[in-house]
Amino acid sequence: MVLDDFQSRAAQARAGYPAGATIPGLFAGQVARDPDATALVFGAGSVSYGELDRRSNALAWRLRRRGVGTDMPVGVAIGRGADLVTALLAVLKAGGAYLPIDIGSPPPRVAAMITAAGARLVLVTAETAATMPQLAGVDLVRADTVPAATEPAVAAGERAAPPDLSHPLSLAYISFTSGSTGAPKGVAIPHRAVVRLVSDPTFASLGPGERLLHLAPVAFDASTLEIWGALLTGATVVIAPPGPLGLPDVASLLRTAGVTVAWLTAGLFHQLAETDIGAIAAVPVVLAGGDVLNPDTVRAVLAARSGQPLVNGYGPTENTTFTACHVMTGPGQVGATVPIVYRRGRAGPRLRRERRGDGAGVRARPVRPRHAPVPDRGPGALARRRDPRIRRPRRRSDQDPRVPGRTRRSRRGPPLASGGQRCLRGRRAIRCR
Repeated sequence: MVLDDFQSRAAQARAGYPAGATIPGLFAGQVARDPDATALVFGAGSVSYGELDRRSNALAWRLRRRGVGTDMPVGVAIGRGADLVTALLAVLKAGGAYLPIDIGSPPPRVAAMITAAGARLVLVTAETAATMPQLAGVDLVRADTVPAATEPAVAAGERAAPPDLSHPLSLAYISFTSGSTGAPKGVAIPHRAVVRLVSDPTFASLGPGERLLHLAPVAFDASTLEIWGALLTGATVVIAPPGPLGLPDVASLLRTAGVTVAWLTAGLFHQLAETDIGAIAAVPVVLAGGDVLNPDTVRAVLAARSGQPLVNGYGPTENTTFTACHVMTGPGQVGATVPIVYRRGRAGPRLRRERRGDGAGVRARPVRPRHAPVPDRGPGALARRRDPRIRRPRRRSDQDPRVPGRTRRSRRGPPLASGGQRCLRGRRAIRCR
């Protein structure tokens, strides 16, 4: 992986982003701008911004009456669809933080997540209620029984959104890592981190007229970009059918649903490239990541895309989906490996900028132990400076300390290569070329 020196990019940082905004506030701005614009598309159905606003307001008031307030975690165990997006938005409007739950996860994992986060409410539908573990002190709330905001059952005063209790540093959601390196760890993400991610990004054009595919499980932080990258910018979320999809289903969505921005896992990207490269070529902006991309596959896809951008996205959960994105438009930009960014002095597209609340520039750089600089072709680790947006989930006093509840701050890293040094500080292993 190839890295740019963060200091040179910091000097070129643009003039900040709306660091004082919240997710409900930005969504309300899009509703006011064009309430009839299409917010969600799912199969043959659709929901406008105005209707999504009214539906989420009704559920938000219901949650507020159940005691949901600032930073209170609320589980959301709903499959992909309009009900899921409505529930996420309603939790945030009520002032809470959503805990996304993959309905296919084993019950012990779901129970551990709910316990670690301290959630007292879990939003479900008729289909998912039966899959939830029974936990003392945790109530299941049906999100699919909320009356439409225009029906008499909804009080006139509840057709508008509740007073916004959120702050830019209030929790927006709690995401648990996969646990591939040990026990799953809870990462608490505030509103500001989501706003930073979707505000005028360098890796894609987001805004009215764009259509973002929502394919990732809601518990996977790629869904943060898929959902809020659309709803906070005036774009449309194209929701894939619930449940697992086969390659032909995904290819059909990419070809026929009018998707303009799609995020694919590295595994799915490679499989589609082998079986139906034309489906990838049909989408104006494709992002891939989550694992190392095969350079031969990337070159083949870029050749088929005829200059349309392909983005290699990298970022741990703690950095809210992306830390760095490398934009490629032609096969000649790919060498022996597919970089995440370019090193100083070598031509290439811009690094996805990590910014602090003051709008400062890049906050990622390669380091060796004790943060020494990394020489060309040397091993190192990716250190990240970030907003004060990494927060631990609240934990109950009776929680087993081994239950996930902490984000990674430092650990002893694995050997980087033969003769390479071990990196401290728990950063990702990289090599500068």
